[in-house]
Amino acid sequence: MPKKWVSENSKAVAARNRKLEAQKIKQEREQKEIEDSLWQEHNKNVLKKLERKEDRERRKQEIAQRKQANRLLLEKEMEEMNGKCTTATKVTRASIAAFQEKEKQKLPNKAENRCVTLNDVDRNVNHLTVEGEEARTVDDAIMILSDKMTKVDLHPEKRMRAAFAAFQERNLPLLKKENPTLRQSQLMQRLKKEWQKSADNPMNQS
Repeated sequence: MPKKWVSENSKAVAARNRKLEAQKIKQEREQKEIEDSLWQEHNKNVLKKLERKEDRERRKQEIAQRKQANRLLLEKEMEEMNGKCTTATKVTRASIAAFQEKEKQKLPNKAENRCVTLNDVDRNVNHLTVEGEEARTVDDAIMILSDKMTKVDLHPEKRMRAAFAAFQERNLPLLKKENPTLRQSQLMQRLKKEWQKSADNPMNQS
């Protein structure tokens, strides 16, 4: 008969120990989460304050990074400019005079070679004689034009009331003689009908 093993299986013991260790770690993690949740803030105002504080810190960091980047860029540009910068050469009067002489030699002397004929020059319109009437001022021009053009009445309705009153004075007595039996309102109606067709009406004159 084979011997009985007094000791336990080493693999089973190691597996059990690992299982117990994992269970212990899990329990510790759960316990820590419970403790953290107890300390965690649930008040909305406090949470908003914390968020604002985090935003301010983040903005400060962004501004600092931007300033640092700008400073580095400025330093780089200054180094490039200092490398490229050359001193300006001094310009003397003699060099300016020499340059002007060269420019004069390039251009042909047009003033000496040019010949002007009378046909090239336009006649002065101020000395031309004008046929008909001549106006030197605005008022003279208006007078000349108003004589030639017939006056157009732009607002005949303004003279309508006065013209109707004159028409009524002339024609109402004639209507009364022709129709003595008619009332005043009937006479006025006939007078208005005649007024609509009359040549004295300013509205018919246009």
